Amino acid sequence: MDTPRYLTVLRESGTLLADAAEDRAHAHVPTCPEWNVLDLVWHVGETHHFWRSIASGEIRDPDDGYAQPERPDDEELLGWYREG
Repeated sequence: MDTPRYLTVLRESGTLLADAAEDRAHAHVPTCPEWNVLDLVWHVGETHHFWRSIASGEIRDPDDGYAQPERPDDEELLGWYREG
């Protein structure tokens, strides 16, 4: 898959996750027994943040320079995710 198509799919999939989470934020995630949907959104959003930091050159070595963002409050999490 070429880069523009990859970015389009990533953006579309990310939007679908956020849209699905809107009405089911605290629903159980069957494949992750201890997680709710917001936990999944946080996980995916933090993963996007990590790889964006790598791709942008902000950090070159994940063991020497990556700072995990602080998880926003539940009420702010979807907004944070969508902005990212």
